[in-house]
Amino acid sequence: MRNNLIKIALGSLALILGALVYILIRPSSNIYFITALNLNEFNLNLSYVPAWLYSVSTGLHTFSMVLFSSIFVNATRFNDLLLVLSWILINVFFEAIQHPDIKDLLYYELIHTDSLGYFIDNLSKGTYDSLDILSIIISGIISYFVLLILRKKD
Repeated sequence: MRNNLIKIALGSLALILGALVYILIRPSSNIYFITALNLNEFNLNLSYVPAWLYSVSTGLHTFSMVLFSSIFVNATRFNDLLLVLSWILINVFFEAIQHPDIKDLLYYELIHTDSLGYFIDNLSKGTYDSLDILSIIISGIISYFVLLILRKKD
């Protein structure tokens, strides 16, 4: 029970930090939820931000989803590894469909199905960044070790 509270706390903190990166630091013109919720005014419009910092929020999402999901499964090394790999694949998929070549391929192949084409179009409004893929993988590995540490404390 104590470990679940730690997972919830760490996962929530990661999501909050990731949201702050999106709202305060990332260029907001191409972020759907920032423009939809009219949060542009909170952006700090910093003149120089290291490129890797934009990808931190993507990694924090992966990290938090692994921790949240782990609450609902039996804590074994195999299950932890399966959760990490699943969230890495899910997040890499969502990043990959933002790549212009993949976005075009999916859109043109699925254009005849209105609902699916609309779904893909909305999911792919972001900007592909290979650093996001790296951030997803690194955060997945970190989350696996956090789960191992928490299991040892149990």
